[in-house]
Amino acid sequence: MNLGGVVAINKRAFALLLCGCFSVVIVYNLLKYEDAKIREELVEEAEEKFHIGIHKPLTSSDLSTVVSLKDLLKLAVEAVIKGGEQVKNVKEKSDLEVIVKGKTKEGVIDPKTQADMLSHQVMTSVFQEKAPGVKVVSEEHADEILEVKAKEVNLDSLFENDSQPGGLNNIINELVSAKDVSVWIDPLDATKEYTENLTSYVTTMACIAVKGKPVIGAIHYPFEGITYWGWNGKGVSSKLKVAQEVPSKMTVIVSISHAGNVSKIIQKAFRDSEIVKAAGAGYKMMKVAKREVTAYIHVTDIKKWDTCAGHAIVLAAGGQVTTLMGGAINYHHDSEKLIADGLLATLSGHSEIFEKLKKVCPKGIRKC
Repeated sequence: MNLGGVVAINKRAFALLLCGCFSVVIVYNLLKYEDAKIREELVEEAEEKFHIGIHKPLTSSDLSTVVSLKDLLKLAVEAVIKGGEQVKNVKEKSDLEVIVKGKTKEGVIDPKTQADMLSHQVMTSVFQEKAPGVKVVSEEHADEILEVKAKEVNLDSLFENDSQPGGLNNIINELVSAKDVSVWIDPLDATKEYTENLTSYVTTMACIAVKGKPVIGAIHYPFEGITYWGWNGKGVSSKLKVAQEVPSKMTVIVSISHAGNVSKIIQKAFRDSEIVKAAGAGYKMMKVAKREVTAYIHVTDIKKWDTCAGHAIVLAAGGQVTTLMGGAINYHHDSEKLIADGLLATLSGHSEIFEKLKKVCPKGIRKC
């Protein structure tokens, strides 16, 4: 036996074997999903995206930075439901522990409660534990870790009605780089109304933005037990019923406590319009997504965690959202957190409405 002999190696065969090993690694390290069908879809898409084979083997950085948008949608829904549970529990115990953070420019008290903090902790932990590679931006910041227990959410039963055309089960998945993902969380929208027992306005919200664009939104109503989601370009949850008929009368929904001079502007731009006052940006965005109002107009400063989830759902329902200067809103986690140029959300007729507003405020909303 000649142990010192020379072995001839087929370089192409060796390359294929090596890349085959990388394929196994991506399945084992990245795609540990419960749904076998989703796992197969992700493997195929990853092979195409990263050219697994002799062209371009995966690197270790590739293996740690790819995320599934379908899984992020499920995490968003899980987060808003778990956060909503905390919001409801605190309310039932009547132990809000209200702290005044300050006042808005309009002089309205900006409160924070125990529910805000517990919801924040639960919602952020969902992403930190299950999608650690993405950046999370929340309205709140915990100074200390609170002891909190959250029930597990049965996502399978939650999405079982989304098997119709356009439902989640029939949506083709997408993989994106984790560094391009920004998660925006509002642990308790309409906190002021929450303290005043106006719970119908209260929502918990999570948004998935990719390269600054709002792609996925999830909004949960804790006291109604209803959750809506939307994936721009893919579809909306089965519970989101969009009215087919456009309201015969121009109806604009506006903020109760952050109104500014919005009523005056609307009356000048649309003489025969009806103004509906409501709290919570999530609540108002959902009114637009369902086509229960013609438009949502906001003229004062507003934070992006208030708008991102609703923005994504309105887009998924076929609508449009811009600033009142006509610009796009950047939801990258490093961007400015404040929207200072107002907001216009519509399901149809966006350009016409914008042009009428522009005639009233030609130099922009700040000088109107």
